[in-house]
Order: sequence, then C-alpha cells, then structure tokens
Amino acid sequence: MSALSRRNSRRAALQALYQWDIGGRQRTVGSQFVTEFWQPQHSDFDRPYFEKLIAEIGQCFEELDVQLQVFVERKIAVIDPIERAILRIACYELCYKPAIPHKVILNEAIELAKTYGDPEGYKFINGVLDKLAHTVRAELLVGKNP
Repeated sequence: MSALSRRNSRRAALQALYQWDIGGRQRTVGSQFVTEFWQPQHSDFDRPYFEKLIAEIGQCFEELDVQLQVFVERKIAVIDPIERAILRIACYELCYKPAIPHKVILNEAIELAKTYGDPEGYKFINGVLDKLAHTVRAELLVGKNP
C-alpha cells in the first residue's frame, strides 16, 4: 500500500473516531463506522488498516489517554475532540506500530491537525507527540548522552 492509502485511512479514522467520541462513545467502534466512513471513491485507501485503527483505538483509548496525559498539562477530556482523535491515532501508532517510522507518524498527525484542527493546534500536537515518541521509541534515544 502507498503512503497516500495510509493517509486516507488515517483521515477516515479521524472522522470516525471524532464522531464516536462526540457521540459519547455509546456504541462500539466497529463495522457501522467502516460503512459510514469508508469512501469507495478513493482508489488508494487501505481499508484493512482503517478498520484496524478504529477497532483497536476504540478498545484501548483509555490506555492511550493515560500515555498521553503524562505530556499534557490539562485533562485529556478537555482537549478539542479533533485534536484528541489525532493524538489517539498517533499514540496508537507510536506504541503499537513500530514498523512505521516515528517521523512519519508525527508528520501525518501534524498534517491532520493543520487540515482539520485549530489553526495553531498542530503546534500542540507536535509538542505532545515529540515527547511521547522519545519515551516510547527507544531508538530515538540511541546515541544520545543521558
């Protein structure tokens, strides 16, 4: 799959997770979200990755929020829902998708924030994720003096 197909999957996952979160998380993130947010007109769309993102983030969002809270001065619950969804997607990928380079994850999150978030929200996203990446990705620390 191409980088564009993953980007399209993340964008659709952002939309699905945003709707799920603002809807009070009253229903399980599952097949109905796949149906609602999968866009067949996108020929370059990694549907299995999209399904994995929304299903797994929906199951472990509390764990992801705990990971993120360490690097955020306010409660995760008061963060803008778009930014919260972007942070959860990136946190999930940093923690559970080690084959994806951290720079790709951060760049994708920043681009989502620039497109869908507050005009200055990408700075907040970058700051939080950069700190998280240095904590969860040991390879970032290789070669650095303590």
